[in-house]
Amino acid sequence: MIRPSPVGRRLAVTQRLIRTALVAVLLVLPALRPAAAHPHVWVEIDSEIIVEGRSITGVRHRWTFDEAYSEQAVEGLDANKDGRIDRDELAELTKINMEALPQFGYFTEIGAPGVRVAVKTPGDSWLEQVTLPPAQDDLEKRPRKALVLHFTLPLAEPLPLQPTGLSFAVRDPSFFIAFLTAGKSAVRFSKGAAVSCVLSADREAQALSTLAQAMQDALAKAGEQPAPQPPPGASGPNFNQVYSITCR
Repeated sequence: MIRPSPVGRRLAVTQRLIRTALVAVLLVLPALRPAAAHPHVWVEIDSEIIVEGRSITGVRHRWTFDEAYSEQAVEGLDANKDGRIDRDELAELTKINMEALPQFGYFTEIGAPGVRVAVKTPGDSWLEQVTLPPAQDDLEKRPRKALVLHFTLPLAEPLPLQPTGLSFAVRDPSFFIAFLTAGKSAVRFSKGAAVSCVLSADREAQALSTLAQAMQDALAKAGEQPAPQPPPGASGPNFNQVYSITCR
């Protein structure tokens, strides 16, 4: 068996690192441009707002990336050639993304509208590759694979719950990344709260978000290339949703 030379191995590792870094840039590119003509990455969120007593202490995130991004991200990462991408093989990509996300506030808005609450560095984070059911319009019924990012975002200080005046959102104002929710329980409170709180769609904020997206879509149709097709369920009131928090 012919073994690659040390120089060849170093070159292969370097190329893999560059490719991994470029894929990670897709997640953090919004800072490099004022606004995208249309979303380039779709992320389905599952977020649990952690409540301890009468305060919010963090958010437990589970982000599922679209199939196209996921396929590109794992290219060349199957080091042991077993046909699966495990957490160890995704550790490098996890590290790159988690180091870049703080400059965007983890795309997480919680607290009074327009006020960014300080957060701490997540203590636990990992990427995994999961298998999803075939798309409804796929006649061949091929299973889909997607990357899922898990992390718990702790607040720097507990945020006291109050009757009104708080909101929650996971969104990218530039629309380069589109965050969407699937199902009514995709955003929820953890159990054990000492007060009763509910989440409700902020209609005014959603209307502004929808209007901005419509304008960007119009620019895309008049410009360079067609917008990428979103995954099923990525349009409508669950797109870039903003939630009002009310407690009693």
